[in-house]
This record gives sequence, C-alpha cells and structure tokens, in this order.
Amino acid sequence: MGLPAAAQEYAFRSYTQEDGLANLSITALAQDAMGFLWVGTENGLYRFDGGKFQRFGPAEGLKEPYVSAVHVTPSGVLWVGTTGGLYRWDGRTFSAVLLDGRPVPVWQGQKLALLDAGHLLVVGREELLVVEGEKAPAGGTAWVARPFFSTEQKSVLPALTRIQSVRVFGVGEQGGGDIWLGCGQVLCEVRQGELKQWGPDQGVPADRWGNVLRDVDGTLWARGEHQVLALAPGEGRFTAQLPIPSTRTNVRVFLPLLQDMDRNIVTFGDQGLLRLARPTRGMAGPAPRWEQLGDANGLPAREVSALLVDHDGDLWVGSAGLGLTHWMGYRSWANWTARQGLMHESVWSFRRDGAGRLMIGTDGGLARMEEGGDRPPSIVPAPGAQAVQNHQVGSLTVDRSGRLWGGTFSGLLFYQDPAGAGRKAGAEPPPAVVIGHLPLIFQVFVDGSGRLWVLTRKKGIYVVDNPDGPNPQVTPLGAALPIPPDSSVSSACQAPSGTLWFATEAGLLRYGEGRWTAPVITGAPQVTRYNVIACARDGSLWLGGETVRLAHVQEPAGAVGGGVLQPVGDVTEDLVGDRQVLALLEDRRGWIWLATDSGILVWNAGSLRQYSHETGLVWNDCNQSALIEDDDGTLWVGTSKGLTHITRPDLLFNRPALVTRVTGIERNGVALPPDGGFELPWDTAPLTFHLTTPSFRSRGGQIYRYRLNGLETDWNVTAAEEIRYSALPSGTYELEIVARNTALQAMAPSILVPFTIRPPWWQTKLFFAACALAVVVVGVAIYRWRTHTDVERRRTLETLVEARTRELEASREQLRQLAMYDSLTRLWNRRAILDLLELELARRREGGYLTVVLADVDHFKHINDTHGHPAGDAVLVEVSRRLSAAVRSYDAVGRYGGEEFLILLPGLGRDDCGEVLSRLHGAIALTPIALGDVPVGMAHALEGGPTVPGVHVDAFGVSLTVTCSFGVICVGPSSAHGPKGVPPLEEIIKRADQALYRAKHLGRNRVEYATGL
Repeated sequence: MGLPAAAQEYAFRSYTQEDGLANLSITALAQDAMGFLWVGTENGLYRFDGGKFQRFGPAEGLKEPYVSAVHVTPSGVLWVGTTGGLYRWDGRTFSAVLLDGRPVPVWQGQKLALLDAGHLLVVGREELLVVEGEKAPAGGTAWVARPFFSTEQKSVLPALTRIQSVRVFGVGEQGGGDIWLGCGQVLCEVRQGELKQWGPDQGVPADRWGNVLRDVDGTLWARGEHQVLALAPGEGRFTAQLPIPSTRTNVRVFLPLLQDMDRNIVTFGDQGLLRLARPTRGMAGPAPRWEQLGDANGLPAREVSALLVDHDGDLWVGSAGLGLTHWMGYRSWANWTARQGLMHESVWSFRRDGAGRLMIGTDGGLARMEEGGDRPPSIVPAPGAQAVQNHQVGSLTVDRSGRLWGGTFSGLLFYQDPAGAGRKAGAEPPPAVVIGHLPLIFQVFVDGSGRLWVLTRKKGIYVVDNPDGPNPQVTPLGAALPIPPDSSVSSACQAPSGTLWFATEAGLLRYGEGRWTAPVITGAPQVTRYNVIACARDGSLWLGGETVRLAHVQEPAGAVGGGVLQPVGDVTEDLVGDRQVLALLEDRRGWIWLATDSGILVWNAGSLRQYSHETGLVWNDCNQSALIEDDDGTLWVGTSKGLTHITRPDLLFNRPALVTRVTGIERNGVALPPDGGFELPWDTAPLTFHLTTPSFRSRGGQIYRYRLNGLETDWNVTAAEEIRYSALPSGTYELEIVARNTALQAMAPSILVPFTIRPPWWQTKLFFAACALAVVVVGVAIYRWRTHTDVERRRTLETLVEARTRELEASREQLRQLAMYDSLTRLWNRRAILDLLELELARRREGGYLTVVLADVDHFKHINDTHGHPAGDAVLVEVSRRLSAAVRSYDAVGRYGGEEFLILLPGLGRDDCGEVLSRLHGAIALTPIALGDVPVGMAHALEGGPTVPGVHVDAFGVSLTVTCSFGVICVGPSSAHGPKGVPPLEEIIKRADQALYRAKHLGRNRVEYATGL
C-alpha cells in the first residue's frame, strides 16, 4: 500500500529559462533579511526579487559556477559554497575562505551551519571545518577555515572522517548546544564537547543521512536517502516515520527537509513532495499523516532537490532539471478540479446536508466531498442523484429536517433525504426526488420559519410551505408580488430581524410584517437590477448588480416596513472598480467577501485584499452565488474551472514586510555605490537608478513614488524599476523613494540616496576669478585707449553704438522666437511648425525621405468635460513633454491646434519609421499621467483603490491613462506629386489628416499610414 496522495490541487508558479533562470537544476535555496530569494544552481547563483532573476558570477568574485550550498545567518550574512570554494558576500563582492592558503571546496549536498556569531561550520570534502575571521595583513578581515575535530577524536570515532551534513541547535533553542552530523552511515552528536554515535542500536539504520531538523515541539528529525527518522524529546531511540521507505536505487545527492509555519514536516518523495500534515497548534484536527504531493496536485517537479519556506509562509520547491516552483497560497488555499474527481469543473453551489457531508452543485450534476478517515478528502458523484445527472445544479439548501434541496438551471426542483433515522450507520441516502419542473432556478432558500423559497428566471418566486413534509407542494406567488409577473428574482437573504429580502431585475423586494413592499434606495435609479444580495448581522444589506456594481444600504432608524433605504457611507463602487460582483457574503468575523469575474475581494471595514489565480485561487472567473462559509469558518468558492477551499482566512490580512533597495546606480556605463554618498562632475548623460522591492505576492500592484529633493517638490509615480535623471544641474541631492503594493495595501519604509553633482568648469570659482581678472585687464586697456586721443574716443563710441544695435537686433530675434512657440506646451506653434515643414519639403526636392505625423489625443473632450480644463491642460503639457523627450534632436514637434500635434521626422521613410513611431506612441500610453491636485469628480473611499476606467487614485495622487492616434504620411523621391516628386504642403497635411481620421474611426490608440503616395 502506497502513501496517500493529497486530493487537493494547489496553485504552483514555475520559473524557468523564460523567466531569466538560465539553469534549471536547483541545488540550494535561501532567503535573506531584505526578502531576496537566493537560488543556487549547477551553473550559477541567482538572486530573485519576485520579478526578475539576477545572476552572480566571476564579476562579483564567485569564481566557480556550480553552487552546492547557500546559507543566510540570522544577522543577514550570506555564505555560498561551490565545488571550488566557500565564499562570504559583503553586499558587493564575494570573498573566498582559505584553509592553509587553499580554497575550501563544498561538495554537492553538503551543508553550512552557524556555530555562533563569529563561527561557521562547513562540510568540505567530507571533513567538518570551522570558519572564523582574523585580521588580514593588508587590513580588514580575512576568513579562514580549520578542522573542527582533532586527529585524536577522529581516531576514536572513525565515522568523523566521512561527514555528509551538519546542523547546529544553538544555546537558547530547546535542547541547545547540540551539533548533529551525518557521519558515515550513522548519525553523530556533539553535546558540550562529548561525542555520541547513533546507529542501528538506537534505531538508525545504515543510510547516508544528509539532513537533520529539530521542530518546534523538540522532536529531532533525520532525513536519509531512503527513510525519515524521528527522535521524540527525552527518548533514546529513533523511530521510522514513512509508512513505506523510498525504493529508488539511484543516488540522491540533495536531501531537503524542513518544517513549515504550520508545524508540518516537508521533505521529498519518489513522486514529488512528502508532507506530514499536522493540525494547527490550538486547533482541533485529524491525527498527523503523511501526504504525497505530485502530478495529481499540480506540482510540476518530481525530483525535489531543495526546499524553502519564505517570510510569508509560502513554500518554494527546487527541482533537478525543472527549475524553481512557488507554491502560492501554501497555507491558505486548496483547489479541486476534474483531476480530483469533479464531474464538471464549473461549480455553482455548496451545502452540507443533514449528515454533515459537503454537497457540490456543478454543470454536470451533484457531487459529494468524501471526508474523514485516514485518507485525504476526495470528490465523488453524489449517490442517489441520478435524477439530476448532467443538469446544472445552481443552488442547494437544507431544510429543518436535514433534507437537501436543490434547483437546476433547467428548472428541476428536487430534494434528497440524508442517511439517518431508520437507516443503518454509513448508509447512503435514498434517490433524489424531483417535485417540480419550473423555469430556470437561480436560488433555493429556507427561511427561519422553515419555508422554502424558489427564485426563478422570468417567473418570479415560488414557495414550499412544508418542505420537510411527506408531500411538499410548490406554489407560485405570481401577482402577489409588487413587481411585474415576468420579472427574474435571483438572490435572497434573511435579516436578523426575520425580514426577507430579494434581489430582482426590477429592484428590491421586502417581505416583513406579513406584507410585500418594493423599497427604493436613496440616490439610486428608480429601477435598478440587482443580481446578488447578502444580509449583514447589523441589519444592513449588501447588493451587487449591473447598473450599480456594489451598494451597502440600510433601513432608516425607526422605520418599520418603509419604502426607502439609505446608503451606508463606509463603501462605494470604488471597492470593486469595473469588476462584476457575482456573490456576496458576510462571514462570522464581519468581513465582507466579494466573488467577482476577476477574483476574490475581502473587505474587513478597514482594509481590502485582492486575491486571484496568481495568489492561489483555482480560477479568476467566479460563478454566481458560489460562495459559502463552512461550519469551521473556512470558505468555499466556485469558479468556471473548479472550486477553491480557503482553509486559513485568518491569514489573508497578514501584510508582507516590504523593503525597497537600490540595486545599482550608473552613469556612462560606470557603476556607482548603490547607497549613494558619491560626488560626480556635471555631465549631460543620464544618471540611472535601478530599484527593487522583493515581493512574491501580487507584484502587479507594486508602484514607486519618488522625488529628487533639491530639484523637485512634487512626487512622481512609476511602476518601472528604473529612474533616470539627465543633465542635472550642480548641487546636493537626495533621491527619496517609497514603494507600495496597492493590491496588498502594504508600504515599504522610504529610503534616501544622497549624492552631489559638481559644477561644470565654466561655473567654478577659478573660472569666475579668471573672468574677473580679464575684465579688470580689459577695463584698464580701454581706459588707456580712450584717453590716448579723441579719435580713439570716437571709435569707442561707434563700437558701443554698434554693440547696442546688435543687442537690439538680438532682442528682436528673441521676440520673434517667442512668437514661434506655443505658450502652454512650449512647442513650435502652428505657424512655426508649418514653416519648418515647408523648409523640409524644399530639402526633400534634393532627395531623401521625410515622415510627417499628425497626432491627436484620444477622447480629449471627454477629459475636459469629466475632469476639468486644468486636467486637460496638464495632459497636453505632459504629452508635449513626452513627445519632445522621445524624438531625435533634429526632429521637430509642434502644436498644430487644440489637442493635435504635428511631428516631423526627417530621413525616415515607410520602411524604417516604425520603431520611432512605436516609441512615440508608447511614450504617451504606457505610463499614466499624474494630474496632481486636479479633482476627478468622484469619491474615493479607500486609499489606493481602483476608480473608473483610465483614472487611478491612490495615496500618491490622481493619474490618468491617455492614448493617442497617429496619422502618418511618408514622403520620398518616389512620391508622385509636385516638382521632383514631392507633394505640396497642403496635400501632405490633407493626407495625414485622412490617416488620422481613419485611426480614430478604427478605434483610436493606433497608427495609420496615408495611402495613395
């Protein structure tokens, strides 16, 4: 009998060469205090921040490519073992450790362990060495190694000459002061200088013991090639833990073993992972049992070579040849799909029947979760449910007798009695009974008095007064309802007061005090279609619909059966943005759960969390009303591709600790200290800052807010991990950076990077002194010259008159130049850009190409109408700035009129202008435009939450995504108009305008070329 396979499917994200991990054979994993993941491979060391992998090698001092061990000490020091040596990372370079002047090679599978604050233990060539720092002759600290055991100790215990692994349980830990070693085919212990060997007489069979672990309960675990052993506190003998040891005959070099944050023991197995699942401390649960996790659970890796639990509690799996795998939502999310027995992956409903079994409604009929016993949960077709097989079971409920009721989208209303009274223990329930063929059934719902309500499409509400009786009868309410009889009713709930509420396509229905009413909501349209409804414990209602995506309302204080509901001011539609709310739930904690077409939202009245397929959900497209809270407080979510069980909702609001770091600064290809403090000469070349914020959850919501103190007072916002400043004036600066993850509502502490730019030579004191001396010399010479003769004086006067004339001419030229620029955008105005075009066309008659672009900001009138003319002006100024920054120095950009821009690209024809046009087009659309304090005309209840499409509101301000349409005409020697084949200016503008019109007509945000030339 093999190990039981865990029935759940989990969310895994694999990283391979396409993600920047060039070598896929993982040898070691570690995480440092900054949050970086360090990945050792057979060909290089990589650092991963959640978005990109950075390789470290000879340039950083790491000479050998095969990384055999990686270790991060509690103080944050990184040690790396390779097959050619041991290295210590100081944040910039790796320094080699020497043994008698020679490198210290670390073989595959051998370990590093911290002995104390100043000493590291390392297994090198099967010998235990201790590493310590000593003063180097040239200054600083050199790290050297020496043997840990003496020759006498090795002679007494020969197994000490063949050490494979080391683990230290230091002072302060339970059982402290121990060093455990895999030595030879046994285990060795060093306690307070005393040596002890653990062999077959102590329950340790002959094996290569490559890993030792002491868990939080004090139990010692040992991992060999074929077995896992455990030594309970106070015991003198190890016990075997795996029901069936590994039967693999090939040699395993890496033997990973760890304990996760929920006390589970995790190691490798023949088919992937082995996990000893334990109940969470302080919580009831089944007895510990081993689970085998592999292909059936979605794990892509079978040859497990490294394991790591990161700071957020997620599990990382390194494999021999398949790269790195992240188990997303490791502690909180479990999924079921067709691979785990679902008859159909589209799941619509859940309910526990009278016997406590979880029943699941799918597109293919009714399924049941098999739980309990020694095996993991599994899903099977529900016994006795053949009557609804291949029907979409859209809703389930249970009456007071424990009878399970269900409705299908094909209109079948059915029930099934649970196994119980009058039946043997363990007996299956009798066949399901269909009692009605109705229109499409949205929901079946049992109220507090025991009545069954059936909500249908286009036929209103049906009721069964005695659903637990021997012959239940279905009665249509029809004209008794104050809504049109052909209305659809899709969702219902019962308030704590006993009042029943129904969501319909004609608005809300209320049944209380023995009568029906149709209340309206203050501020909402008279008729608003609602799809889902949830009754909160405080008597308020949560509504999800189409015209109003999310609403939170309540009856006025003291009102009894009133016809008006008032909005509650703690939430607006900004909570969901453009998502469609498909299910609503208030759990026992008072949290509001929203299942949408784009994942799950959880609101705890103060913070919002967004969860999707990227964080563990089986699929983003949730199904309507497929959201329940189980008896134990866990959550079940149905989607169009399976179901998700949220096993630890209490962990969802844990905020990851974000730390921002500048990983590099460069100018002109020269690397600068990443922490700043440098001084640079003035230069026009850009100064580039490379940033990162290590995070492995919801990286799509990560943004940076930055400003250069000493130059800027306003904040800039970007999602890119690179900041550039060009031609900075001389001065002292501090780059201030704050990182934030909007999806997790987590913010990193701000960091400051100081630096100084020296003035150019013509602004130095020496230059000014030379200028002053030159002025004095010239003054003396002029004085002597003026006093020499009258003729010289007249010539001087004439010179002054000429100089003044030149100044006046320069002033007139300056005024002429000012008249050629647009006052708002500082671009060439219409007259000037047309003059430049005429000049370029004249040049084209001598040969060569010219590309003319007529650009227009999309929906600019809508921007002015919605956000105000100051916002429109801000958009024009920013678009002008981006266009000017994106063109070449000899190109020209002018404001042609309103939101239209004319761009001249000399020397570019149809075949080679595409890259430039793509850069111009992307410069406008890729990054939202910050509007500063310009109001956007809408409330924003939650800092950093989503807004209307195109508008982004968060703690950094307001920004707007703007797109642009281009009409392009390319003029060249082959053009068929005008002298020498060049069309006249009017024809050029006309053709570009026609192309622009076509771009607008085809949907905007595109580039269209003129035809016919």
